Amino acid sequence: MEPNGAIIKALSNRLLKLPDAATNDDIVADVLGSRPWTPREITKLLGPLARAKRSELLRQTLDRLKELGLQSNVVHHNLLLSSFERLSHWQQAIYELDRMNADELEATPVSMSSVASACTKAAQWQRALEVFHETRLKDAVCFNVAISACARGHRWASALRLLRSMPDAEVSVDAISYNAAISACPEWQISCALLAEMKEVQLEADAVSYGAVYASGLVPWDYACQLLQSMQEDAIQAGLINYNAAIAACSAAGRWTESLHLLMQISQPDVVSVGSAVMACQKLGQWEMALSLLHLAERKSIDLSLSACNAAISACEKAAQWNVALALLESMEESTLNSDAITYNAAIGSCDKGLQWQLAVNLLQRMNEMELEQDRISFYTAIHACESCGQWSMAQELLSKMLQEGIQDGLGADNLNRRDYLHDFQAGDPIDCFKHVVLLSFWQSLTTANESLTFLDAHAGAGVYDLQQGAATFHRNYQDGVQHLFEMDMNEKSSGIVQQFLQTLRRFNEEKATEGQLRFYLGSSGLLKQWLRPQDQAIYVEASESMMRHLKLNLEEGDDNDANLTLLQTDSYRWLLNADILEGKMLVLLDPPYDSVHSYHVWNLFIMKHLRHRWPSASVALWYPIIDDVQTQNFHQRLAGLGEDVLVAEIQVQRPYEEQQSHAGMALLAAPEELQSTLECEVSALAKMLASSPCERNVRSSVFWIGRKPKS
Repeated sequence: MEPNGAIIKALSNRLLKLPDAATNDDIVADVLGSRPWTPREITKLLGPLARAKRSELLRQTLDRLKELGLQSNVVHHNLLLSSFERLSHWQQAIYELDRMNADELEATPVSMSSVASACTKAAQWQRALEVFHETRLKDAVCFNVAISACARGHRWASALRLLRSMPDAEVSVDAISYNAAISACPEWQISCALLAEMKEVQLEADAVSYGAVYASGLVPWDYACQLLQSMQEDAIQAGLINYNAAIAACSAAGRWTESLHLLMQISQPDVVSVGSAVMACQKLGQWEMALSLLHLAERKSIDLSLSACNAAISACEKAAQWNVALALLESMEESTLNSDAITYNAAIGSCDKGLQWQLAVNLLQRMNEMELEQDRISFYTAIHACESCGQWSMAQELLSKMLQEGIQDGLGADNLNRRDYLHDFQAGDPIDCFKHVVLLSFWQSLTTANESLTFLDAHAGAGVYDLQQGAATFHRNYQDGVQHLFEMDMNEKSSGIVQQFLQTLRRFNEEKATEGQLRFYLGSSGLLKQWLRPQDQAIYVEASESMMRHLKLNLEEGDDNDANLTLLQTDSYRWLLNADILEGKMLVLLDPPYDSVHSYHVWNLFIMKHLRHRWPSASVALWYPIIDDVQTQNFHQRLAGLGEDVLVAEIQVQRPYEEQQSHAGMALLAAPEELQSTLECEVSALAKMLASSPCERNVRSSVFWIGRKPKS
């Protein structure tokens, strides 16, 4: 080393030992005054300070140079800017740039790049672009920093525009330019196109290029594997990040065999590698392989993540391996890995699949003891486990506890933002006609000469449905239902409730000036409004905002505001649990959309029991779909568990299309005993009409009691 070089290095080391403090001025002055300095020697003195990120000491040294009359140049100030850039001190960098302009030191592309990079690193991408646009002379570094700033700001279109403008500015595009642009892309297709373009313009892609493609969105699993193959062909060493990204892509697609193949190619996998592979196994219930991966991680001393263990338990859940799932849960709790609500929900799910209802309930209780947040999944899974094992009382008890805890279930009973149920699709079909004939029969049996009666429709819907528009025109379900009945009634007069039902529909359509044609069908709320007497009341509850708008319009609920009618937009189940304004005789109709049959059955039976306990004078009508014999038998048992007589009417109609509803029932709670004979007559007459020409089909109906036998 030259004598001067050794001296300068010693002086730099002396400065580096100083703290960043204002009291350093004298020592800095002593160092600078110890000998004459050339601009190049000053650069050598300041370089180690910049590399050590001693920005404050650098600034003090530059200030002292000026005071001593020693010449500093833009290179020296660029060293200070580079230290600010390393520290992400973007405000100090901009301030120093302003000082350079004040001292008439013309900033270079290096200066501007350092300032812009400091802004980018500090997430001040807008300021970085401002600095770029203020730069008069721009080089590749300036463009690359600006493109990176766009990437940080998720401005991928701006990044591509900058990339395309480089040739016009006579600046050479390099691999760094493309890598920055790829990093800005939000979609893998664009990133892959840029990667291919790099090769077309003879630029060598590197691990950073490929890593940016993987990071640009969820790359399809097959292309993710192809990228690894391309890296091998280009003699690029694929890193752990690349493999982890490819495994994650395979995992997202449920390609567990491909995930394992990639995992085996990694000499030193990490927690991400193993976790992604376990999640791939979880999607398809490959519980044995998931366990093998956990053992692999243990052998390689890889700390398991909570998500990986949860995925393994979930794989056991899918395969109904409840005993293995519980063993995993126990081993987790014995280790330092804390289980969470997801862990327990998966474990409860495994007990549900394995018909272990007691264990499911115990796990739910343990969640409470461990102060883990129980959610709707926790409760509904445990409830379903009880249902599957015929433990109806426990299922009801868990639902009651869920309500006490104030947990929102997110299903039809709570979710006011759920999709609107398109009742138009089923309006007027044979099952709908059956429901309304039974409902009207029930209503008429409860009316007396002078006593008022309240009808409460818990799922009011739109009230009126146009059969010539929207969903009603798909399959035209009403054609073999109400339209067929209309034609039968004209040719062969019906009697009793069926006739009154059809007359109500005919009269409504005549009022709508349909010229004798059947166009509008009345739903339960619209139908019962026609049957209300002056002393009767109606309360219509509907959760959907759009449905409520249609209901108000269809029932002509406006400024006149019918005194006999109350409309409520709310969750009917929760409202019924807390309502305290109901009094006198009433008929409550529960007719939910049944997005989830099991969950609604729990709610319906719970509400029926609550209504009878809270208002003993209330009668309840529940419509329910019939899926299969096992489900129906279980439901009948649950109705018997209510402890009261339940009158049941059921019908099965042969339909043209498999997806059309063909089998349903009505459960009537607190029904008059004489209603049985009425329903036997009316439902039988309806079935006969539905089976008649030109339909010529099988229609079966039945009316019977569940629970205590009625008095003879």
